[in-house]
Amino acid sequence: MTWWQRTQNLIHSPGPPLVFDGAMGTELYVRGLEAGGIPSRYSREHPEIVADVHRAYLEAGAGILTTNSFNTPALALADPAEAVELVTAAVTLARRLADGSGRDIGVACDLGPTARLLEPLGELPYETAVAIYRGLAAAGQAAGADLILIETMTDTYELKAAIVGAREGAALPVFATWSPDSSGRLLTGADLETTAALVAGLGVAALGINCGTGPAAIAPQIARLARATALPLIARPNAGVPHGASPTGGSDAYLDPADYRAEMAGLLGTGVRFVGGCCGTNPAHIRELAGLAADSCTGLAEVRERAVATSSRQAFYPGGGSGALRIGARLAGGGTEVDDPIGEALDQLDEGCDLIAVPADPELVAELEPLVNAPLVVVGDDPARLEATLRLGRGRALVQVSGPEAFGAAAAVAGRYGAAVLVPAGGAAEARLAELVETAGLPREWIFLGGRGERLEALRRSWGVGSWLDLAAGGEAEAGCDLVSVVSFS
Repeated sequence: MTWWQRTQNLIHSPGPPLVFDGAMGTELYVRGLEAGGIPSRYSREHPEIVADVHRAYLEAGAGILTTNSFNTPALALADPAEAVELVTAAVTLARRLADGSGRDIGVACDLGPTARLLEPLGELPYETAVAIYRGLAAAGQAAGADLILIETMTDTYELKAAIVGAREGAALPVFATWSPDSSGRLLTGADLETTAALVAGLGVAALGINCGTGPAAIAPQIARLARATALPLIARPNAGVPHGASPTGGSDAYLDPADYRAEMAGLLGTGVRFVGGCCGTNPAHIRELAGLAADSCTGLAEVRERAVATSSRQAFYPGGGSGALRIGARLAGGGTEVDDPIGEALDQLDEGCDLIAVPADPELVAELEPLVNAPLVVVGDDPARLEATLRLGRGRALVQVSGPEAFGAAAAVAGRYGAAVLVPAGGAAEARLAELVETAGLPREWIFLGGRGERLEALRRSWGVGSWLDLAAGGEAEAGCDLVSVVSFS
């Protein structure tokens, strides 16, 4: 049984949250890392110092060691081989100390951001970012990591690239945490609920917040996440906001351990299942946190699985009791042939459409998504085109196929990216409804069956799937929108 299998048994039952360690970078500054130095290189150049930090956290009660490899994605842009070398050194060192501790300690291969914006807002190609995280995750697994930790993200598109790459590179659970502002939004505009929906759709094992501010500030944000997802939640806040002038993150610059414990006590009431520290925390903070966690009992939030579609900044839940939803369909038949697809999409939003249907066309989606704040419905039957479009997309789309014969292959692709599927099912297709739902590999809430009639409605209710009514097919659409009616799954 792997560490993650054992851990799942713990986190899915009420009990104390599991404790990560605290900061590595600020601890290395205390131990001699010069201002402007690269902490990740210490695993190769001064492994004994990194080992001293790990030992101190183990003695403080940490149950998960975070490797000294946070900077490696940024380093990989200039020297991929060095980044792989540093990940290997960092994971090997942490693994040796974990195995020698006499306890069941997890090792998290820590991967931070590249420090670059992805195209078109920046210059880093999406697939280049995916390849960076793929290679580093593979190195982490080969060296003995138990999980891949993607952390301190401020851009949902880079976060997606990191998760996709990590899942392609390693057969390990992926944890993902990001750093929102005080309102819960990321640098590129996504709120907490949208980010959680995007991340959950990509198949992470746990998600949450790290860095940013202190425990008191992120407690209400973790509480919001607990209402938005059933996944295990992670909270690894800084030791408050630095208030001193110490360039090394010394004790004069952050909350002291006792105050940190007091603030973390309020955060544990949100139901978080993994806790730890980020910048400014040291072994004394983690000792206080481990003692607090040992006396706590939390459990996973009971949140019902729902279909969701998001833009890169906003989430929308079909089937959530919000009534009929309009899909702008004028681009779906040939969006690349429209002279001004962005203007056309914006016109449809002005006309009252909630989502925009597009063909399975990655180039069109890449052009639209940064400028149109609406979820997309990707229309097509070709699995390869669907894969390319969903992979490149910034949001969490819906997929629309032409009929049952295209459903199986489309569902397999959609499931990798968290996409719900709209499929017509009428007449002779009704006989295949049970087979479709049973073999789709998707949660039933992610399936929306199109058609009319009492028999189909009865089957929908029996199987717990959504209903999709294409009024454009019957000539009933208004203002270029198809009307999609959905059930609430209540």
